[in-house]
Amino acid sequence: MTANSVKLLTKIVKTICSEFGITVEELSKNQKVNQYSTKEAVLISYARTVAMSMLSKHFRQREVANLLNCSNHSTVSSAIRRVEVLAEVNPMIKEKIENIQSEL
Repeated sequence: MTANSVKLLTKIVKTICSEFGITVEELSKNQKVNQYSTKEAVLISYARTVAMSMLSKHFRQREVANLLNCSNHSTVSSAIRRVEVLAEVNPMIKEKIENIQSEL
């Protein structure tokens, strides 16, 4: 990765963490979410999904998967599609995505 790539990566990750109110460690933690998960776990899952989608616009899916401790690049592909659906059905996520994009 070049120095500019690292700067861009850092800016995107920090902006997402700030918007969702989580830490970088929480963002990179891969945890399963189910019907018994806490609100915090669900929020972190949403943040990870948004991060995968936004990072994939600037980096290869395999790189994004490695950065966020995903099992493989297909997780990132799925996240890209999921963000589109989440933005349509969840106004909070849509607002957060818009806020993040305006910051970048």
